[in-house]
Amino acid sequence: MRKRILLPAVLLLSGSMLFTGCVNNVNADRAVTTEAVSDDIEQFRTPYVGDNTKVVGVASHLDYPEGLKYDHIEILSEKEPYGLNIYVKKDTQDLSNDAETALLKSSDTVFDLIGNVQTLTFMDASNNETIAEFQRDPFAKITDYFDDPHKTPSDDPNMLSASYDINGDGSDESIYMIDAGVQGGDGGYTLYVEDAEGNLLYSADDYRITAAFSKDDGVLLTVADNELTRISPAQLEKIYSKKESSDKWKNYEDGFTTDGDYISGFTIDKDTNTIITKSLVSGTEGHADTLGYVLSFIKISKDGQPDVSYGFAVDE
Repeated sequence: MRKRILLPAVLLLSGSMLFTGCVNNVNADRAVTTEAVSDDIEQFRTPYVGDNTKVVGVASHLDYPEGLKYDHIEILSEKEPYGLNIYVKKDTQDLSNDAETALLKSSDTVFDLIGNVQTLTFMDASNNETIAEFQRDPFAKITDYFDDPHKTPSDDPNMLSASYDINGDGSDESIYMIDAGVQGGDGGYTLYVEDAEGNLLYSADDYRITAAFSKDDGVLLTVADNELTRISPAQLEKIYSKKESSDKWKNYEDGFTTDGDYISGFTIDKDTNTIITKSLVSGTEGHADTLGYVLSFIKISKDGQPDVSYGFAVDE
C-alpha cells in the first residue's frame, strides 16, 4: 500500500512602529508613501489588500518584537490567493520564542484588518530572505469534515457502516468499523473496506499517532512513525487561546508525549470518492483536553489498491 504524508501548512514565523512606508505592488509595479496620522491601527481597516495607503498603515503600526523594524511592503495581488510581504530591518540574528509569539499575534492583526489577504510573509529587507510566514487558516477545522465531530457510534449505530462505490468500479464497497476494545475520547475503532465479493481492500492496522510536546519546539505530530506536522509554541498557545481553557496546559514537562486514539468515525466525500476518518489527539490534560484530530484520506483504485494520506485539523 502506498502511503503519503500530507504536510499541512506550518507557520514558520515573523513585524515598531515607523511612520513612513514604501509599498511595492507586484501587480501595479508602483511605490506609495504614506504618513500615519495616529497610533490607532483600527483606522486602517480595509477589505482589500490592494488598498495601498491603508495596508501601509496597518503594516507600519504593528507591534514588532525587539530587533525588527518596519521598512516597506510588497502587495501580491495579481492572482489569488492574495498575499502581503512585509519587509523589516533586522537587528538580531536569531528570534526568540517570545518574538515568534509576537509575530503570530501581529499576523492575527493583519488578517483581521485586511479582509482578503490570505498569506503574510515577513522578509529581511537587507537580503530578501524569509523571516516568517503565515496563512490565514494554517490548520483545517474538524467541522469542515464532520458536522458533529464528538458524536460517536454509541450515540448513533448507523455511523458504524456504509455501502458506497468508493473506487468507481460499478459495485458498492462495504465500509465498516469494528470496536477495537480500547478507550478513547470519542471511542476507538478499526476501519475496514471490502469489495462486493468480501475481499479486504483496506484496514487501518498501523495507525499509531503520537504528539511530542517541547517547551522550545512546540508539538511534533507523527503518524505511523512519519512526521505529519509541527505545531510551534506560538501556534500551540493560539490553539489553546480559542478553547477558553485554563492555563494548566502550559505546565507540561519537556518530553511529555500523548498517543492519539484509534479511529472514532468516518465520512465519505462523494465528490472525490474519498473515505475520511478522524482520530482524536489529546492535549496536555488528557482526553478532556483535545489538541485536535488526525485525518486519514483513503482512496481506492479500480484494481483495489488503497492510497492513504494524512492531515491535521483543530477542534474549534
